[in-house]
Amino acid sequence: MTLVPITSQSDDPAATASYLYFNFAVRTDEKNTGLRELARYTVGEAEVKVYGDYRRAIGRYVVKEPELTEQGRIAYRMLLDELQSSPSVGADALTIDMLEKEVDAAAATLGITGAVNSERDVILYKYAREILGWGKADVLFNDPDIEEITLPSPRESIFVIHRKFSEFNYMETNIRFENAAEADRFVHRMMHRVNRSPSVANPIMDGTDGAGNRYAVFLGEEASRGSTFTVRRISQKARSLQQLVTDNMLSAEAAQYLTLLMRAKAVVFVIGPTGSGKTTLLNALVNEMPENWKYITIEETQELQVSHRVWTAMFTRFSQKKEYNISIMDLVKASLRHRPDLLIVGESRGEEVREMFQAAATGHGLISTFHATDTAAMLSRMMGEPLSVKESFIQVIWAVVTVMPISRDDGSRIRRVVGVDEIVREKSGSYHVENTFRYDYAGDRLACTAPNNDYRKTARALEAMRIIGIARDDSSKK
Repeated sequence: MTLVPITSQSDDPAATASYLYFNFAVRTDEKNTGLRELARYTVGEAEVKVYGDYRRAIGRYVVKEPELTEQGRIAYRMLLDELQSSPSVGADALTIDMLEKEVDAAAATLGITGAVNSERDVILYKYAREILGWGKADVLFNDPDIEEITLPSPRESIFVIHRKFSEFNYMETNIRFENAAEADRFVHRMMHRVNRSPSVANPIMDGTDGAGNRYAVFLGEEASRGSTFTVRRISQKARSLQQLVTDNMLSAEAAQYLTLLMRAKAVVFVIGPTGSGKTTLLNALVNEMPENWKYITIEETQELQVSHRVWTAMFTRFSQKKEYNISIMDLVKASLRHRPDLLIVGESRGEEVREMFQAAATGHGLISTFHATDTAAMLSRMMGEPLSVKESFIQVIWAVVTVMPISRDDGSRIRRVVGVDEIVREKSGSYHVENTFRYDYAGDRLACTAPNNDYRKTARALEAMRIIGIARDDSSKK
């Protein structure tokens, strides 16, 4: 098998009865010509199939939901007509039991109890999906493996990014709105859940729900070619460092080495291109740190899931009035007053970098991601304009971890740590870079390149053991 690096990649469910009139049928045509089935699983009562061609980097996400017979469809539409005036349609606290009682009562009133009971499970599924869920897009919003959901225009299908098939980037689904009016209604419904109300006067809007999922919409044709939306969904459970080792993203030795440095409150940068797994690795490392530390995360959009209880999450804010903006720089400065043991910046790329180094120089642990393909490129960007980080601050960095997507023979991609470098201070006041781990493409393994192939003998590892107060021979056990 030949592996090559890729170095560039560039709750209010229903506010009004009108929401009942979404076209409730999901298209089941499977435009998968030339694509092979890669995965099949269930989301609730629905079946999901993922098709793809790794060489062409094309993927397709197909939903198949329980279907009604012709008689069942007629009964369902009669129920919708009857139930549209129900006071519970606009209620805030609805349950499945309440909806079930409503359906039974409406069926009795219409004299179609027999027809409803013959397809009761499917009718209840579709009715609950419309009232409590997300209509025809309900499966997308309930699939934990969906990272992003987007509608480019009302004339297009909905597209998704799948966490387990991220190499395809946006995959087309078989879910499509029937017309622009239906897309408009969906956008209104979506933003109602985050207490926002887009309008002709204010068609551009965003918001975050209680789980941290981020919604951004354009309503109508005031600022776009019809309603469009993007939903960024955060993973509810971060992957552990052991899981990443099991998946061969990094070696057990590299995991022990990085854990050792971070327990000494080191400054670590995780670098790589977009979609390489930087945040996944950062999150796993943070969750390996002591439970009794104080953690502060700084992000534009929530992606990190810290498992520790003493965790404060901070987020940037963009306002049409500049004086109301809250930048990463503002948050970094404010975070120091809270005296964190570990400051975690989701992505650093601007003037906040200098402030971060000043924080690290005062004894705070620091870990962040940075967009660069290798350590040399990262240092060059940091020391050049406009960041202009001084060489004395560069020496504060302990380690740089490079994560890259690797292309396999069949066109599929895997994520691997391809290098770990130490920034070593010199007595002269300068620094030099020492490679500690390097990826072996032929063997698909991360090899230790430290003296005597022992990561515990590197300059930063020895410094970490001194700070923590452990003997070198015991470090691998900690």
